[in-house]
Amino acid sequence: MTEYKLTIEHSPHEADVSIIRRGLSAYNVEQVGDDAFYEYAIFLKDDHARINGGAFAELMWGWVGILSLWVARDLRGQGHGGRLLAALEHEAVIRGYTHSFLIAGSFQSAAFFIENGYGVFGKLENYPPGHKLYWLKKENLIEQPHGFAIITNPSEEQLAILRRGVHDYERSQRVYVQPNDFAVFIRDKKFHIHGGAVGSLMGGWFYLSVLWIEEALRGQGYGTNVLALMEQEALRYGITRAFTDTTDFQALEFYQRNGYEVFAQIDNRPAGHVSYMLKKENL
Repeated sequence: MTEYKLTIEHSPHEADVSIIRRGLSAYNVEQVGDDAFYEYAIFLKDDHARINGGAFAELMWGWVGILSLWVARDLRGQGHGGRLLAALEHEAVIRGYTHSFLIAGSFQSAAFFIENGYGVFGKLENYPPGHKLYWLKKENLIEQPHGFAIITNPSEEQLAILRRGVHDYERSQRVYVQPNDFAVFIRDKKFHIHGGAVGSLMGGWFYLSVLWIEEALRGQGYGTNVLALMEQEALRYGITRAFTDTTDFQALEFYQRNGYEVFAQIDNRPAGHVSYMLKKENL
């Protein structure tokens, strides 16, 4: 009989994390027939081709997920942010996507997106302490022709510039949400991975980004044990609140059984299904 061990690993190897993500992706395909996504970016460059701003998004399950938008300090207030956002939305529309969503903090750009037609449909209080984290969406996007070049599958170097820009802005607001990434893996004696979870400690919360258990091990309590160990690790760092997301065909009932409650949802993501955002306080 194969023996399995749960291991806690901080700053896990990307190859190990990919096993968990690919496992969940394969499960999604079994359930809804599609888990493909398309990433693209738009960059604001000067005459020397230096990046002074940009936006990054993905198309998946019928919705545009805006992952990042930043404009250099000296160029703010000149309409560049609105132009970048319009270009992102235009690219989505011509590919058949008319709904968009994102997550933004009160210390970041939530007000900017609200001014551009996005509505709040969920929020977390005190993320980080003294601030709020908002879930925003906009439906019925329209075409807005633009002069930007669309970059598909942008390079890690290009995305790193956007991340540094966002981090520098957060520091200027005296807020910097530096994630502490960790994982719990189910490993056999040969150290092969058969399931696990990946998450981050950031902003005074524990965010569980993905949890997957190999089919042969489901129904044996491994999922509950993995989740409990992740929560215990968060508590070890003094973090008592958690949030995650799932769908009606993934693990909604599992999380609810383990004390999580729905605080936001996106209907028809993917078509015919619902995506949920859940939280748990007092771990």
